[in-house]
Amino acid sequence: MTKNARSTFLRIQGLKQSCSMKLYFTEETMFDNGDEDWPFNKRKASLFVEPATRHIDVDTNPHDGSEFIRKSRLEQDLAADTSYWAPKKKLKLFGRSQAHEFSRYAMELKNNRETLLQKFPRKREYFYRKNGDMDWCLFMFGSEVCYEIYGYCLQGFEGHDPVFSCILYYTQEEIKMLINLIYKFFNWIGMLPEMSSWLHALLTCLERPVDCDFQMVLEEFLSRLRWYLREQDSDNAHAYYIALVLQQNFCAN
Repeated sequence: MTKNARSTFLRIQGLKQSCSMKLYFTEETMFDNGDEDWPFNKRKASLFVEPATRHIDVDTNPHDGSEFIRKSRLEQDLAADTSYWAPKKKLKLFGRSQAHEFSRYAMELKNNRETLLQKFPRKREYFYRKNGDMDWCLFMFGSEVCYEIYGYCLQGFEGHDPVFSCILYYTQEEIKMLINLIYKFFNWIGMLPEMSSWLHALLTCLERPVDCDFQMVLEEFLSRLRWYLREQDSDNAHAYYIALVLQQNFCAN
C-alpha cells in the first residue's frame, strides 16, 4: 500500500463521518434504525458489534472483540479500496455517491418534520442572543476556529453540532444567513470539517426553490468551491462533497 493510497483512504473515512447524519445531528439522529453506521454500512447481517466507545482506526490496538471486528472491517475496506481505484478517483467516486444521497436525506427530513419537532423540542441554550458574525462563529465552530478566522476571540468556547433541537427551529432567513456566513468564512480560511457539517445540515433544511438572490449566492459558492479544489486544496474531501451537493441539488451550472 502506497503512502498516497493510505492517505486517500483516511480522507474517505473522514468524509464518511462528515456526510453522516450521526455527525451532524449527534444523538438526535433522523432514524432510530439501530445501525450506528447508517447510511454507510451496507453490509449484510453479520456479527453483532457493540457501539464504539472511542475512535477506532487501522492503527488502534483493540481492547475487545467488537473493536477487533471494527478494525478488521476497516482493514478489509482499505485493502479493497487500494486494490481497485487510484486515490483521486476513489475520493471522487465516494463523494459523488454521498451527494446523490442528499436529496433523500432532505426529503425524509421534510416528510418527518412534525414528528422530529415533537421528539426534539427547541432547546433554549442554543438560542441565546448573538451579536454579529463573530458570536455566530463562536457558537458554531468554537474558539479555535474563531481565532483562525478573526485573529482574536474569547477563549474556552466549544463549538456546537447542528442538532435537531437547534437546526429545525431556524427560519429560512436564518438558514440563508448562516450559509452566507459560512461562505464568507470559507473564502477566508478554506473548507474545514466543521463548516461542511453545518453546511450539510443547513442545506438539508433549506426549502427549494430559493429566491433569485440566494440562488446567485449558491451559484457563486459552487464556483468558488471549484476554484478552491482546482487551485488551493484538490484533496479536500469536505469541499468536494459540498460542491457536489450544490451542483446536483441547487445549481444549474
